[in-house]
Order: sequence, then structure tokens, then C-alpha cells
Amino acid sequence: MKFGLASVALALLLTACSTAPSLTPEEKKRQHEIDSTVANALFDYGVDNQASYNIHEDGHVVVLFDKSVDDVTYTKVVNELRSDPRIPSLEAEQDGKTVCPLNC
Repeated sequence: MKFGLASVALALLLTACSTAPSLTPEEKKRQHEIDSTVANALFDYGVDNQASYNIHEDGHVVVLFDKSVDDVTYTKVVNELRSDPRIPSLEAEQDGKTVCPLNC
């Protein structure tokens, strides 16, 4: 019985993985550009070890800042990323508080 359930679970997992949408070369390039932009901004402000981020397929960026990042640095990073034309929308969170533009 356990073997049968495990086989079904494995088959479902493999099916789900194989049907995941893949990005076009243009979308991959856009993702890479956004990734570089976010990583560089975090590094330039010295918070690359105090933040994590995720880029959605549509280019929307979600950045989670550690609570140790001061408000001034947080605001500078968020404003810089929001001003970049390659990033269509940005959502930033710190200590449970979310800052989000109108288009996120």
C-alpha cells in the first residue's frame, strides 16, 4: 500500500514539474536584468546579506528586508528599485510591514 501511494505521489510530482511554464529567451533575459539590478542595489547599500528577493515571471519583485536594516537604507533601496524602468512593480517588506506601489 505504501509503495502504491509513493508511486502515485511521485508520478504527480513529476507531472507537475514537467508542465511548469518555461520562460522564453526574451523573458529569461529580462529576469536576468532584473536580478542583476536588485542584487547590485542590495550590494551597493550593504544590505545584500540582510535581504532576500523573488522575481515573478511578470517582473514583479518582492524584497524581504531583515529588521536590522535602518529606515533610511530601506527607503533608498526601495526608491532606487522603483525608479528602474525594467522593474514593473516592487513590493518590499520589513518586520511584517509591507510597502507596495499602486501597481503591485
